[in-house]
Amino acid sequence: MTKKALYINCSPSGDTSGSHRIARYAAHFIDAEPTWIRIGELNPDPSGHFRQPITERLVDAISASDLIVWTFGAHVGFVPALAKSLFDQLLLETDVNLFRGKMAAAVCTSGRLHDDVAIRRVGIVSECLGMHFIGGVSILGSSGLYYEEEELSELKARRFASMINLALHGSRIPIPSCSGGDRSDMSPRKRLPGGRVAPLPTRDPVSITSAVMLTAFDETKDDWGMWWVEMLQSRLAHRPARIDLSSHRIQPCTACLLCNQFNEGICVIRDETDEIRKKVLGAETVIVVTPISAMGESYFLKVFLDRLWVDIHQQGFTGRKAMIVGYGGGRWTETVTRYLERWLTLMGMRVIGSINDSGAEGNWTDMLDAGLNRLGCAKSDDPVLAGQFEHDADLAGIHMLVYRWGHILRHDYRRLIQHHRIPWKFRIPILMRWWLFGSPARFRKLLTQVSHP
Repeated sequence: MTKKALYINCSPSGDTSGSHRIARYAAHFIDAEPTWIRIGELNPDPSGHFRQPITERLVDAISASDLIVWTFGAHVGFVPALAKSLFDQLLLETDVNLFRGKMAAAVCTSGRLHDDVAIRRVGIVSECLGMHFIGGVSILGSSGLYYEEEELSELKARRFASMINLALHGSRIPIPSCSGGDRSDMSPRKRLPGGRVAPLPTRDPVSITSAVMLTAFDETKDDWGMWWVEMLQSRLAHRPARIDLSSHRIQPCTACLLCNQFNEGICVIRDETDEIRKKVLGAETVIVVTPISAMGESYFLKVFLDRLWVDIHQQGFTGRKAMIVGYGGGRWTETVTRYLERWLTLMGMRVIGSINDSGAEGNWTDMLDAGLNRLGCAKSDDPVLAGQFEHDADLAGIHMLVYRWGHILRHDYRRLIQHHRIPWKFRIPILMRWWLFGSPARFRKLLTQVSHP
């Protein structure tokens, strides 16, 4: 009996995306009849929600297939915002047994160092949907710019196809990386803690001036998120300006790359993103409050971060202090908040720490107090005290050392050197990064030395 494969194109570039073209090439070597769906055709509403009849059409297509291949370009370490919203909806509206026994795989283009993380996150979501995740392939480049050597891209695609064929014919059964019980943690269904959460005890408020709070949830449906906001506001001497991302018109990134084409950071999409960005740039401290689901932040925060792609490459928020509050993701909450720490660090912010509800209920208020106190100390007028937390913030981001100065890898380096586009002062850090990342033992030794001076 002929196997059937469903290729779900998650890229905002549609059929012109690099991931779709690589999947088209690999499909020639996969022993399954291909069907193609592009999520951009599903016409989501402005909040990223897919309408029910269209969702049912996609669910029926997945149910009728033996293999599901997610194709996407990495956006801020994960899938594009609309794909994240689709994951949320599938986890919320489908039964765990509906996709039981299906095989899943991923094709990711950009070939950056964080692509393995993006593929792993897609794999965990696939397993929580009941599928067996085979693996993924990451290929350097995009359809709008360039690909790595043609022979290497073809070799990777053929190896990927061989891996899938082995799984389809029962010669290789993927080992799951998480248990089925994790699905409840993945679902975006908001869970309130048992009973009434006690308010924070009366204490001296923390003095943090020039702060902005980014909230990424619908306050009419998320009482747990509002609890965190109210507790944060009650503990701050100066009430931060709150920006509710769910109430602003922010369109998904189209991956046109024009914002970074001439290093000007100008986005061609006309909406409220630039206005919000200017407000964040005008603050000294940024507090992010987001629910966690489907191995990522909320859709409202994801779509905003995707639009700040140029700030990741140019470190547009250099000098700002940041703190992250994540909740609702169970055992995955801490993992996702760590990812967010790294991406805010890439934007140039100094992430003082994160707070999450993955621990015991009695510790939530203590964690909130400790996090705000750290943030207050980092903004202290005492240079010695503030310097200690500056150092801690640098340690939190040292794992991102390999991503500094624009995610440049060997192929980028060769290409850009030939066109004289890398200033000499940046070439030494790039070479040092290769030396560190090329040896895991050296990298671990460096982390040990810096963590224990």
